This record gives sequence, structure tokens and C-alpha cells, in this order.
Amino acid sequence: MTHATPYDVFVDIFLYVIDWCILIELMDRMYGKIARNRRLAVLTSFGGIILLVLYSHLSLPSYTNSFFLVPLSFLMLVFYPKNTRKKLLFSLYLLSLTYSYLFMLNDITNMLPFRFPWVMIYLIIFHLGLWGILFLCLHLCSWEQADIPRSLWGILFSIPLCTLIAMPILLIFLSYSTINYYVRSVLHFVLQGIFLSINVLVFILYRRFTQYAKKEAEHALLSSRLVWQERHYQEMMDISEELHAIRHDMKNQLRTASLLYREGKQDALGEYLSLTAGSIEEADAFITTGNPHIDAVLNLKISDLRKNKIVCDPDIAIPPQLPLSFSHTVTLFGNLLDNALAACLKLEVPRREIQLTVSYQGQSLLIHMDNPVLTDGSGLMPGYGTGLKNVEKTAAAYHGILQTQITDGRYYTDIVLYNL
Repeated sequence: MTHATPYDVFVDIFLYVIDWCILIELMDRMYGKIARNRRLAVLTSFGGIILLVLYSHLSLPSYTNSFFLVPLSFLMLVFYPKNTRKKLLFSLYLLSLTYSYLFMLNDITNMLPFRFPWVMIYLIIFHLGLWGILFLCLHLCSWEQADIPRSLWGILFSIPLCTLIAMPILLIFLSYSTINYYVRSVLHFVLQGIFLSINVLVFILYRRFTQYAKKEAEHALLSSRLVWQERHYQEMMDISEELHAIRHDMKNQLRTASLLYREGKQDALGEYLSLTAGSIEEADAFITTGNPHIDAVLNLKISDLRKNKIVCDPDIAIPPQLPLSFSHTVTLFGNLLDNALAACLKLEVPRREIQLTVSYQGQSLLIHMDNPVLTDGSGLMPGYGTGLKNVEKTAAAYHGILQTQITDGRYYTDIVLYNL
């Protein structure tokens, strides 16, 4: 006959604290680190575990804690970065893994010809096995930013759902079966072992899927980068040829200007000098900051603006070699200038003017842009479209902020990226 001791509760708390530490490490690996209030989240969760253990030892059999450990850990999900699908998926997997393991352990104890004299031996064995499963999950999973296609999400969700649904059905079927009790326990143990193995293998599948999706995204980004760089270099070549032509013709231009001056044709001279200065200014408008990604995106986008008769003379004051990736550069400046272009095309040409300022202060990148926009007169801000949502997500990756407002018919956008 098993029995308990007055010290069991302390042993139980110690074991569950270790469980919780491993679970937190696993969730960090799956969802990313808790950005804010991490200490409060961990302390609160530890307090919840202690209360659960104390309550169960006072009111319930101590082994019932095993059923509540993983569900209780789901309360921590609110502190982790937003990723609803991934949180739901791994929550289902952890539930399925834990309950499959519990049923397997229960089958083993039912088949044993003896009983351990101390009830905590069963719980210690449970915790040791759980640690093994959690460490295996830690080894198999990793936090990846790449997302996988929706069709694959459906496959991954179906596996833990099917196993969770099959567990009670299997219990009901075997309980009404006329099969020998020992054989029934062995059969149930084997089937639960299959469920557990399938769910463990899904961690491998998820990692493979994310790695594949990440490689596809990198390939698409590389292709996009090549296209942008090709256009960028073509623009550079065009401007270089234009400057070469200006230098080549400078002698003739100076002679023409001198002739017009001697003949007293002041109006013709002024018009001729204006045309010459305009061509030089157009060449000088090429942006060079020492950041190839930023230069390429800004030059191409501003070139598109000018082709649509939109005035944009950016004020750029940033150091060279900023650690801003090409994808983030395209997301930030590409979406902002695309939105401004779309807004300006709805207006008459004289009103098409965009102000863009980019500066760098104290390891922070500050981006300000304002452009004219048609409003409905209500003064209400429209919701963010896909472009601005991506801009907001990119700003969050640098712990930055995005603020927008509409004032006097102009749409103001301010972005701050920290620790650059």
C-alpha cells in the first residue's frame, strides 16, 4: 500500500519548478523571448505553480497535478510575441505529448505486479520522463521568423487534433472490450506510444517546413535585390553618361554663353543658362549616402515620383554602412513612398509634393515623411493597409515606433528605429 509523508509537498514543488523552467525555455525557443515584463511573468507563473501544488495536496490526490501542468503553462502565452497560429499549434502538441505520456505511464503502473511503498516515486518517475520529452522537444524545435504556407499549417494542426480526439475514443473502446486486462493495457500502451512518436516527429516536420520557407523567402529576396540593383546601376550609368555629356559639351556651352553675352541677348542667355543648370541639377539629385540598399531604393522610388511629376527633394543625413537589411529597407521606404505616390496621383499636379527627411541621432534612425492626401472631412485616420502594417512590424523588430496623423490635408508619418 502506498503512503504519503509531510514532506511530499516540498518535493512536489521542487519537481514542478524544474518542469516550469524547462517549459519556459521551450516556449522561448518556440515563440521568441518575452520582450516586456519577463520577470513579472516568471514570478507570477511560479506563484501559480506553488498554489496549485498546495491546493492539490490539501484537497486532491497529488498525482492530479500532472494533468494541469501544461494547461497552466498556456497562461504564459500572453506575454510572448504575437503569433496566434504558432502558439495554438504548439499548445496542441504539448497537450497531446503530455497526455500520451501520462497514459503510457499509467499503463505501465497498472501492469506492474507490485506497488511502490511511497507515492512520490510515481511522481518522480513522471517528472523524469517529462523532462526527457521536453528536452527532446528543445533539441528538435527552434524559433524561426519564416512563416510556412497555410496548406502546411492545416496538415500540422490535424495531427495533434486527431491524436487528442483519438485518446478518449480509444479509452472508451478498450473499456468496453472483452480483451484480457493485461493485453488491453499493452495494446493501449503501444497505441499511445505511437501517438507520442507521431507528435514528436511533427517537431521535425515543422523545423523542415520553416527552413524550406525561409530558403524560399531568401531566394525571393535575393531575386528582388538583383532586380533593384540592376535598376539602380542602370540609373547610375544613365546619370554618369549625362555628366560625361555635360563635361564634353562644357566648352561649347561656355562659347555659346559668351557669344550671347557679347551680342547683348540677355534673355536668351538667361534661358540657356537655366537649361544647362537644370541638367546639372538633375544629375546632382542622385542620392549617395554610403548605404547601397538605401541609395538603391530611394533613387529608384524618387525617380518614379519625378516621372509622375511629383516633387520630392529628400533631406538625408545618415552615416554610411547602417545595419539596416535590404528587406527592411524595401519595406520601410518602398511602402512609404508607394503610398505617397498613390495618394499624389489622386491630386492635381501643383499639389504633388512629398517631404522626406531621414536622420540619425544617438544610434536611432528617424524617418519623417508627409504628403498631400484626399480626406473625407471627418478627420478620422483610416486603418493601416498591408503596406503600413508591414512597416509597423519592421519598426517593432528594432523596438521602434510608427506614428501617423492627418493634418491640413497632409498625411504625416514618423518612424523611429532604435539601436542601429
